[in-house]
Amino acid sequence: MAEEEQKKDVFKLYKAEKNWELIEDAEFNGEGFDPEVISFLEEDEIEIDGKTLRSRAKKLNANLGRKHAEYLESHQYLIPDWCRWFDLIFPGTVVCVRNEGFGIPCLFWNGKQWSLRFEWLNTVWNSEDRLVRMYARR
Repeated sequence: MAEEEQKKDVFKLYKAEKNWELIEDAEFNGEGFDPEVISFLEEDEIEIDGKTLRSRAKKLNANLGRKHAEYLESHQYLIPDWCRWFDLIFPGTVVCVRNEGFGIPCLFWNGKQWSLRFEWLNTVWNSEDRLVRMYARR
């Protein structure tokens, strides 16, 4: 499989290799969008847990999932340069890794480009992380 095809099928590869089960996946119609990168912490908060993160993402209309993350990974020019300091979180997708826990997709800056990975939902989410919501393109 060519490297570009592998990149497109990262979720399928992870699902097969790591025995993942898709629990929830936010809908994405495939249309382009401009990302709005936002903080999810409230005043005086330093960190929150994964359950609170998911609840807050829904409240902030920022409950995007892996397909949104994959779109942005393929259209990296849409992500503002200042976002490179943060992991971009997409809690609208939840996977279960058998016998280990639950994960959600994130984009992180690897020094050269944005890359997709999955993080444990039960981790601590803090000021180094950001949610993404979308502006519709006109």
